[in-house]
Amino acid sequence: MSQDFIPSKCPSCSVELIFSDTGVDLVCPNTEHCPAQVQGRLSYFCQRNLGNITGLSEKQIEKFSQLFNISDIPDLYDLPFDKIQELEGFGQKSVENLSEAIENSRTIQDFKFLAGLGIDGVGVEVAKLICQKLES
Repeated sequence: MSQDFIPSKCPSCSVELIFSDTGVDLVCPNTEHCPAQVQGRLSYFCQRNLGNITGLSEKQIEKFSQLFNISDIPDLYDLPFDKIQELEGFGQKSVENLSEAIENSRTIQDFKFLAGLGIDGVGVEVAKLICQKLES
């Protein structure tokens, strides 16, 4: 493979890419401000088996990131539902359902929250083990 085909900049934020610790993967080091990484983390947390925030799609996360500057999990709990209801495609019922899903995610099991943080190497099973160890 020619070097000409290896990207040098992140397609989302244009930051210079670097090789991962393994030296195999190219990664964007802009973890805090790269829109693709921010949206990916939020989308991961919202999955059914983790935060279980139904009704919050990747497209909506992208839109909310742009409009309301959400960039981390706590920002989901401060969404301006009154402004969301004014957006095209959002009716009163869909906003109520989204609000309820976000509110319900406040009481997820501790291991689901831990896994939902997206820490490398900490999936659901490892998070369960960590939480069990902390409880004993």
